[in-house]
Amino acid sequence: MLIEPVELTLAHVGLGELREVPLLALFASAQAHALVAGTEHTLRDVTDAAGAKLYPGYSWLHLRVPPSRRLGQFQVWDRVEVGVDVKRFGGMVLDSTYVLGAAGELSTMTADWPLDALPSMRAMSMWIVDGAPGDPQPSSPQRGAIAELPSLSNPPDAMKRFRTMRATGSFDREPRPWSTTKPVRYQLHMGRDVARDHNLMFATYVEIMEVATEAVLRGVVWPAIPAALLEHRMLLEREVFFLSHTKGGEQVLVDVRAKLTPCAENFHGDAKDMVSAGILDIVFELYEEGTSSLLAIAHARELFLVPRKRAGLVADLARFLPSS
Repeated sequence: MLIEPVELTLAHVGLGELREVPLLALFASAQAHALVAGTEHTLRDVTDAAGAKLYPGYSWLHLRVPPSRRLGQFQVWDRVEVGVDVKRFGGMVLDSTYVLGAAGELSTMTADWPLDALPSMRAMSMWIVDGAPGDPQPSSPQRGAIAELPSLSNPPDAMKRFRTMRATGSFDREPRPWSTTKPVRYQLHMGRDVARDHNLMFATYVEIMEVATEAVLRGVVWPAIPAALLEHRMLLEREVFFLSHTKGGEQVLVDVRAKLTPCAENFHGDAKDMVSAGILDIVFELYEEGTSSLLAIAHARELFLVPRKRAGLVADLARFLPSS
């Protein structure tokens, strides 16, 4: 278990507030430090018995953000704590729990972390040979390459779910009002999206999902949500299964299906200056264009949280809510 103090700087949030992709990077960085704690080297130096470099590739993650502790409340120059607890199953599988809190907020006992009250994540990852062509090649770190980690006696629950989701290829096939008839295209550019000689990083898949969501809401499907509402969304949760890899130069095709559901106007908590106007429920399927390989499937929920002084936007969104 590791609790890492971090100051949110311009590199994390620019001049603004914390968002999903930088949070994922903070969690992954804390895990990287926990994996090599006490070894006097970095994650970049981890190899298997044959000398091949390894990295912990995510196969599943589930990020949750309580509406009363939204990411936008963490802003530039805030001092925060990132907690991570990593366990292993066998030599290859990692089962991790992450949490974000204000400075001094996290207990040194993992069992006391308030995962329902703070932004948190559960994840499963596997050691993968770095730079190997074709399908991911799992391997085990050689002795002494990583820290001593607590061992699980049974496989993580996510392993069974991963096999199920790989077989089904989707969270559901439910028709939804906002659904792409043609997938949203995202061109991967070397340097911007992908590091040279590496596959696409897990957090970039999430960034592509966000681009695709905005494309659908802005008018891929008509009628479109008023553009002013798009800046008033906050993430509640995102669950992703990573099924394959892609690289720079490829195009990712994103199938998006979304619906709007009602919620209580105080769903976000006690803040009187805001109104919870509705919840966007979204499922994604991401494919590599050239091979039609299914790269990832995901489910997300976002809250439309609107300033009370902009009550007209609440009425605009209400037009899209299902009639009772």
